Amino acid sequence: MFSDSSCLQTNNLGPTSNPCVDMTEPTTTARADREDIEDTRLPDEDLALFKGLKPAQTRKVALQRVEEYEAEIVQLRQYIRDLYFFHNAALPIHTTLSTDLITEIYRRVRPTTRWDIRVTHVCRTWRYAALSATEFWAGLPGIRPSWGGYSIEGGTRHRESLPALINRSAPLNFDLYVKGPDIIPIHPTLEEHSSRLISIFVTVDDRYVDTLRPLVLLNMPNLHSMTLGVPHRRDKDGAFSERLRIELPLLPHLSDRFPRLHTLHIHGALVSPALFVSSLRTLHMKGCGEYYHSSYDEPCSSGRILSIDILLDALRQCPLLEELKVEKATTPHDLSRYSGSFSATTAQPATVHNRRRQPTVHPHILGSRRDAFDGSPSGPAQVKPPFTASS
Repeated sequence: MFSDSSCLQTNNLGPTSNPCVDMTEPTTTARADREDIEDTRLPDEDLALFKGLKPAQTRKVALQRVEEYEAEIVQLRQYIRDLYFFHNAALPIHTTLSTDLITEIYRRVRPTTRWDIRVTHVCRTWRYAALSATEFWAGLPGIRPSWGGYSIEGGTRHRESLPALINRSAPLNFDLYVKGPDIIPIHPTLEEHSSRLISIFVTVDDRYVDTLRPLVLLNMPNLHSMTLGVPHRRDKDGAFSERLRIELPLLPHLSDRFPRLHTLHIHGALVSPALFVSSLRTLHMKGCGEYYHSSYDEPCSSGRILSIDILLDALRQCPLLEELKVEKATTPHDLSRYSGSFSATTAQPATVHNRRRQPTVHPHILGSRRDAFDGSPSGPAQVKPPFTASS
């Protein structure tokens, strides 16, 4: 410890050598450059807040003033938006056309892309008019997004926006397009509005194929068309096919859930008797084109029917079937174990498309009127599986 006399004695050495002066926390004013103070744009009342403060106090006061100014900026931006509202409301188009007329225009214009939603960003008047036109919103959920890649068509924005579009379309019927890893985020909304669905296109990642189950279990009394698919996959370990073998047979028959369904587009891997309802008239089963551009030893599993017996059981449940189309199909998993012919009961032809050969028409895949093609008497036809020759 230094005595008072020693402090006075060392004072002759200069201020930096005086041990009685605490130099660990110099004040802001002692460190501030005179030119910096003169160049600052802060008002004098703000500058006065920092006089005599230590660094820790300076930081605290500065952040406090930043928060206060940011709050003022938010309020000023709101004022600016309000002023633009008055400006836009006085534009000739708005003084000439009433809000009701703009709403009627929205009702009559069908959107062609999801980007059409941007018309609601023009001004408050246009947004209010658009929100009142349910016909405009009913046309949006079924449009394929124009952004995003394969993995999540439309990305997170796509799945987050769909519930809003569906809610705003009530009480009108709507189409739905969903392509992504799974449909879990929009399922609560679909469950609430399933009675308004008239067509649905859903493609999910093979890892989430089980999310299709709650979808097809929804009551969709007005559904006319359904498309279900999974992306291209090399099922080397058989895990994907094994999961489907467990999931598909557990589905109850769904004729009561969508009694008006007449068109079904489906990847072969998802073929299940539960999905082939009695009202079905058009059936399109397909696989993945990548099978034809790579090794034939590893066909894409998305098009491989789990079992020929499953397919036949499913087709027997479609007495009204008029069109059967099999495209890019690969061999069923159990075809090597299949032998013999099968009996069929209806009279429609089926076309099997294949890139490796010319399309082949198989009359009476389920045909009972053989005489329409070869003069044979009417009756159940004994037809060998069409997949052996051209798939």
